[in-house]
Amino acid sequence: MTYSAITSSNVPTQNMMGHFYQHSVAGPHGRPSIMSTAHQRYFNNYTRPPLILCAPNGLIMPSSIPPFNSPPLNRLKRFQRKRNQLFKRYQNQPTILRERLPVIEKLISDLQQEISIQQTIRAGKMWREQGETSAGYLKRTVATRQIQRTIISELCNTIPASAQIPVNSQPTLETPFTIDEIMTGAQRSPNHSSPGTDGLPYEILAVLLCHQQTAQLAHAVFKEALTLGVFPDSWLTTCMCLLPKKGDLTNLRNFRPISLINCDAKIFTRLLNQRLMPHMQQLISPQQLGFMPNRFIGEHGFTLLLHTSMHLRQHSLSPQATFYNVAA
Repeated sequence: MTYSAITSSNVPTQNMMGHFYQHSVAGPHGRPSIMSTAHQRYFNNYTRPPLILCAPNGLIMPSSIPPFNSPPLNRLKRFQRKRNQLFKRYQNQPTILRERLPVIEKLISDLQQEISIQQTIRAGKMWREQGETSAGYLKRTVATRQIQRTIISELCNTIPASAQIPVNSQPTLETPFTIDEIMTGAQRSPNHSSPGTDGLPYEILAVLLCHQQTAQLAHAVFKEALTLGVFPDSWLTTCMCLLPKKGDLTNLRNFRPISLINCDAKIFTRLLNQRLMPHMQQLISPQQLGFMPNRFIGEHGFTLLLHTSMHLRQHSLSPQATFYNVAA
């Protein structure tokens, strides 16, 4: 028995809509017929469109070939088979494999992400609370973190010895903060400073740290942050505020945005800064005057005036002409 097969092109353009290819396919007990070269090339290079088998009695029999818009899981399996075929075909040709493999890997990664999102939505509240996801998503997450660690490791390995803190000074930097250091940092912080999202200013923190249990809790948090790199979620959240400037306040350009972080996080960074500054004096360039103790940023202005006066004397120019050229 011979079946008549009709397929539609999967190219989603208006000109191709309703365009059909027709060929003859032998029945289950016969030999398959030979398709034309164009049709064979089409089926080899593109994903097969939906296939409908029309029997002589008029009944329509669906084919086992999956349609183009099949479920993501079926498409994922097809892409995985394609990837395996690439490995087998070009295992001795690494150049071609490196060129073609990222394309199929990107398709597989996108489908895994799509499947993960669909599964998360279908599973409902319990799935979301437990935070489960597909193995592919976990694999990509671990791979991304590994890449970041590799970049950081290579960056640290390229730092010259002259720009590194001496090894004998590192233990003093990694020593956990004491309760007295934390309390001193809170008391020496500026008053009337804007708090972060928790709304606790320095004045309230200084009072809370006088309590023994609160001080021990703060000491444990600061210790984990310094030695383990584990920070509270509140330290990772900032609040943006808009400060008005001169001019029309209906214009957004007349506002200056600032980010506010919790005061306990600022105490931690201030304590870190106090430990690092004695070593930074020798590592940071002397030309950097901003945000450095015992350095005045206005010195650059004095240096500019000195070079300008020397230039005037060498070329016998008037100060008015020189500053006019600079302003222009």
